[in-house]
Amino acid sequence: MTRLRIAAVLAALALGAMAPVHGSEPTAPFGPQLVRVHTDTTAERATLAGLGLDGTEHAGPRHTDLVLHTAGDRDRLEASGLEWRVTIGDLLAREAANNLANAAYAARTTRSPLPSGRTSYRTLDDYDREMRGLAKRRPALVRTFTLARPTLDGRTVRALEIGSDVRRPASGRPTFVMLGLHHAREWPSAEHTLEFAHDLVRGYGRDPRITRLLDRLRVVLVPVVNADGFDLSRTSGGLVDLNLLNPLDPSGTVIPTATQVLTPGMAYLRKNCRLVDGVDTPDGTCAAMLATPAGFGLGVDLNRNYGMWWGGPGGAGPAPSATEFHAGLLDPRYRGAAPFSEPETRNVRDLFLSRSATGMITNHTFGNLVLRPWSGSPDHVSDAGRQVGLARDEQAMAALGARLARHNGYTSQRSYALYDGMGTTEDWAYGATGTFGYTFEIGAT
Repeated sequence: MTRLRIAAVLAALALGAMAPVHGSEPTAPFGPQLVRVHTDTTAERATLAGLGLDGTEHAGPRHTDLVLHTAGDRDRLEASGLEWRVTIGDLLAREAANNLANAAYAARTTRSPLPSGRTSYRTLDDYDREMRGLAKRRPALVRTFTLARPTLDGRTVRALEIGSDVRRPASGRPTFVMLGLHHAREWPSAEHTLEFAHDLVRGYGRDPRITRLLDRLRVVLVPVVNADGFDLSRTSGGLVDLNLLNPLDPSGTVIPTATQVLTPGMAYLRKNCRLVDGVDTPDGTCAAMLATPAGFGLGVDLNRNYGMWWGGPGGAGPAPSATEFHAGLLDPRYRGAAPFSEPETRNVRDLFLSRSATGMITNHTFGNLVLRPWSGSPDHVSDAGRQVGLARDEQAMAALGARLARHNGYTSQRSYALYDGMGTTEDWAYGATGTFGYTFEIGAT
């Protein structure tokens, strides 16, 4: 199996994006479900956006996939009049089944086809340990460094820099930046980022193309931008509800009921750990996110918090709005109190301003897409009265996006063709620094 296929399988496991399982009617208590909503028209997409439901990064010309966390979510969708169907009736059961499948794969596999050979998803500690290990193994090629701003919960955000003579000043070398895990639940986005680092380190001195590139440029990778959110998603999402194993052991002798561990559903957390705008709560209080369904109601969507086109369509403001089609502070796309209000996005901003970045990929899941600026429709007008239009380098970025898509079988398109989402990473990187930026929506192809 190729590295691309293995990584695609990881993407599918993370969000349950396997073959659809049609759920039965929900029973009390309501458990999270994946549903597909028919959104064939602009009016239908606007209606859906105004409901404030938890949209995945998976949509097409005629549909949008959502996570329903509560019976209230289901009732709002039902009352909207939109057509929809359940594709996964019990995400917690699917999550537990995925965990069991992952554990079984790891048990029977010594080394996977991935560059690192890993057989399971990494934790936050794993990322830190592996980055340090790469730097220790190839000190002239790899260095680690810490981004300046700790997260709201007091965690450090770590990065890798890879290039020949990496401990010397870069002397204006062009830099390629790759980012992962803006959205906490999108685990494969970080896996791809660190696996790319492993591939570069393994190939330097052995693969002529990799060697030539790393002699000419620097590669900077931040696998986990949203360290707080990912840690919550990964640690709670990694638990298995052992009740699901009871049919395998009805006597309870092998799997005693006293050892049951319940999955709280935090695997589907999307945003960061901003509990109150403008307030840096004490370190360790991020777990208060558990008070909301999967934590998606609190926090800031980091990929709506960047300064370019901030406040435009697709990013929710603090108060619900019928005209701008969002549900306010609790909307999964809440953009934050101001551009770069969050330490995570300020870290990325500072990183770009300290490097001569010419290219960038920010990894997300899932959708088999290569997205490029802009993230808003050309006819949108900003708060400052500026029409979005097309990016100045649209022709060149479209050509490069098409070349990238030919390598992985994805579809290359402007970001707004998926849906409006202004305030994104690639829009700011291109608008502020001229960096050709792309979002890879990693999917199961």
